[in-house]
Amino acid sequence: MTSSTKRYWESVNADIDGMLGGIPSITGFSHVSKVDFQGSRAFLAKLGIGKKNGRRTVENALEGGAG
Repeated sequence: MTSSTKRYWESVNADIDGMLGGIPSITGFSHVSKVDFQGSRAFLAKLGIGKKNGRRTVENALEGGAG
């Protein structure tokens, strides 16, 4: 990780706006689409994680995707 990259990630908010680029002036930029949520739920269900059908829940997660 470069020093400028580290400085950037240390300076952004730890929320969805920060993760998605932190451009609050663009309305809807931090919106996550329904399709993205559905895909994530389907993936987690394959791992046995979720709120339905006796699946287990987790308190913390790390998202390591890059687009």
